[in-house]
Amino acid sequence: MSDDRIARNRFFALGLVRIIGVASVLVGILITQNVIAASAGIGYVLVIVGLLGVFAVPQMLARQWRTPDR
Repeated sequence: MSDDRIARNRFFALGLVRIIGVASVLVGILITQNVIAASAGIGYVLVIVGLLGVFAVPQMLARQWRTPDR
């Protein structure tokens, strides 16, 4: 696979992780506000996991995928 294709796939993967994180936060908020019928504890867990998916996971992936110094 070419370097451009790998970089493009990684870029889309980071974006997808962030989008899924935002969706998790939104669903978690809807659960905690009783718009969606589920336990409030599940809503809080989704909010926390979603925030990690937005902020921490993309940073960890980018660090792992960083090009080594030549």
